Amino acid sequence: MAPEAPKVEPTYWCHGQTPKESYDLPLTVEVKGENYFLRWADGIMVGLGLRKGDWLSVAFVNTANGSVGTVLYEIKPGQLVGTWTGGDGDVYPESCLAGGKPSRAD
Repeated sequence: MAPEAPKVEPTYWCHGQTPKESYDLPLTVEVKGENYFLRWADGIMVGLGLRKGDWLSVAFVNTANGSVGTVLYEIKPGQLVGTWTGGDGDVYPESCLAGGKPSRAD
């Protein structure tokens, strides 16, 4: 029997890199049929994705400035591991863990 495909969770906390700096922000995912609607950082970035096996491909737009890009995630249990581009010729890492913002140790 084939192993069950990993589930895409409804909320993640993402850490990634831009050309200038690193970032940490929330990601929510809503599934409607075979469409995946993603919202990063409370809707500043929104995307539409398609899943093929353990991969999720997403086109996104920054609603603040209109810039666009793509991200390709490998779907793993409890995480999305991906790379994204804004069309500048480079790709940047982004890893997302299921759930809300991680708590910090004091």
